[in-house]
Amino acid sequence: LQLSVSSLRGEDIAASASFNYNLGESKGLFPKVHNPPLYKAPLDTEPLGYLRSERELAQELAFAFSEQGLNLYRIYLSGDTLWIKMINILYREEKDLKERIESILRALTPSNIAQVTVVIEADGVPTHEYRFRTIDLKRFRKREIGDFEFQTLAPMREPTPPPNPYEGILLYHRTKRIWTFTIRPRLLTFFGSVTGKFKYSVGLVAGPEGYLFDQFYYKIQGAYNIKSSLSDVGDMDFFNPSQILNVRSDSIKYFQTNSLAIEQAYIQRGMYIKKGWYGRVATGYFEPAYAGVAAEVLYYPVGQDWAIGLESAGVLKRKYHGLGFTTEVRKFKGYTPEYEHFIGYQYFLDLYYTLKPLKLEFKVSLGKFLARDVGARFEIGRYFSSGFHFNVWYSWTNAHDIVNGARYRDKGVSFAIPLDFFLTKS
Repeated sequence: LQLSVSSLRGEDIAASASFNYNLGESKGLFPKVHNPPLYKAPLDTEPLGYLRSERELAQELAFAFSEQGLNLYRIYLSGDTLWIKMINILYREEKDLKERIESILRALTPSNIAQVTVVIEADGVPTHEYRFRTIDLKRFRKREIGDFEFQTLAPMREPTPPPNPYEGILLYHRTKRIWTFTIRPRLLTFFGSVTGKFKYSVGLVAGPEGYLFDQFYYKIQGAYNIKSSLSDVGDMDFFNPSQILNVRSDSIKYFQTNSLAIEQAYIQRGMYIKKGWYGRVATGYFEPAYAGVAAEVLYYPVGQDWAIGLESAGVLKRKYHGLGFTTEVRKFKGYTPEYEHFIGYQYFLDLYYTLKPLKLEFKVSLGKFLARDVGARFEIGRYFSSGFHFNVWYSWTNAHDIVNGARYRDKGVSFAIPLDFFLTKS
């Protein structure tokens, strides 16, 4: 906090105040005092047998993971190996998650188990795994090896499937929630209307989401506008109407209703294929304006700095009210609107690279956009220790729109602040 007072030529007094806060390197406005401490006790390395049954081991692990805020979903015993699948919904930093897993396993792994494999799942997709040798866990617990040595012995790996019924025994099974209902307020803001530079819409969004058969993720979201100043906002640029297909220019129309609107209703299946290949397919109402089918394939060798992907979608434009569709889309010739037959599709080749020393992320998407223009979108992002993320994008396509006498290119900036920045727990 900087305060200053000064005299202007001895006649007037001026004062100023400024506040500087390192948002990027901050650990949050409040310390995470309500995070659970690392697991330390009870210590139980009794081998599986008469004194410690498989059921007791499963209960101990499930309870310990739950106390750390981690969700355990599967435990298999295959010979002298434990295979565990878990989902992390709390910890943003990979090192924090791994440290909590290690603290549990080094205290509770039976001495007659040779290895423990822990698979991490996110959004229905197994993303990576860790393999811990029991001898390394024991040596680390007794401080015979340091953290650097232990991390080298248990690096991030590509996930492996669970043992089949002929190779392993299922010790623990928990199903994912079929549904969770969420309701929250929403504020939408719009700038640049000729009837007023600032417009808003205040309302509620609510709906269920969950997993069907433990594999298919679904989401249904309805919205209701309680108070809005959007009624007199037009759906075209008064001075520079877009001369390409208006696939987004009329988006304001979807928020000018005071009735209940179903904005999303889709189902998605994510999967790990093998050897660094991931995929997902989805169908349904993806957003207020479009519904259809979409698919994506990604190749990402676990732990590397790069990835490459292919994505595509075929969509129909939704009507402004209800669940119906239209196959016509507006296109201006000068200021005169015309309507063309439209079934939307887009496809991209995505290239990703992370420059870890500088915490920079790069993404280039090459392909065809929804308005049928062809080109590339370039994104540069910077992430920080606090979880704060800043992003800049610029698109270069063959679309020929003129805004204020110059050719327009889609561009912008965005930033995100994690919610736990303002909380006392992760």
